[in-house]
Parts: sequence; C-alpha cells; structure tokens
Amino acid sequence: MGWAANIAVHALDKSPSAVVRAAAASGLNLWYAQFALNMLWTPLFFGAKQTGPALIDITALTGTVAALAIKMAKVDRRTLLVFLPYLTWLSYASYLNAGVWWLNGGKAKLDDATTKGKDRLE
Repeated sequence: MGWAANIAVHALDKSPSAVVRAAAASGLNLWYAQFALNMLWTPLFFGAKQTGPALIDITALTGTVAALAIKMAKVDRRTLLVFLPYLTWLSYASYLNAGVWWLNGGKAKLDDATTKGKDRLE
C-alpha cells in the first residue's frame, strides 16, 4: 500500500500528463480514505465489539479500495498487482465480519427493523 501511495505521489509531482496527475491526486484522496477506514475497523470490531458498524466500515473500505485500484491503474498498472490481494483479503474479511454479526444477533436485529418498518407502513 505504501508503494502504491509512493507511485501516486511521484506521478503527481513528475508526470507531464494532466490526466495522470489528476488520477494520481484522486487516487491519493482515496488512499487516505481507505487508510482511515482501515484504522477504524479494528477498534470497532475488536475493541468496541460493534460488529454491525464494523461491517458497514469494512464494506465501505472494500468499495474504496476497489475504486482506488481502478483509479491507480490509470497511473501505473503495476499498482493493480498490489490491490488485488488486498481486495481478496478484504472480501474474505467482510464475509467473516458478516458471519460474526449474523451469528451474534444480526438476524434478530434485521428482523426487528423490518417488522418495525412494516408496522409504520400499515
């Protein structure tokens, strides 16, 4: 991840192409967003044991990294090689997070929320 950020900074500073510089700039913004989401997930999931909010966070993180991979591929295709294993891991971790949430009352919370929603519509 650091290498991909380094490539973006280098492209932002040195690329003669305005398109590449713009892609690098938005790629860096996405990089900072994914970093913040990544740093938030561990305290949510393990520290606060808030598996629902952690699931929302890791879903946003996965989407941000996917957007980052697409954006950074325009800057340097090699960065895609960094993001593919990370995206694979995030997908698996999201699945595990969802399973923990579901098995620890997520289904009941979802059923309760949909029941309350139906009651309001009637």
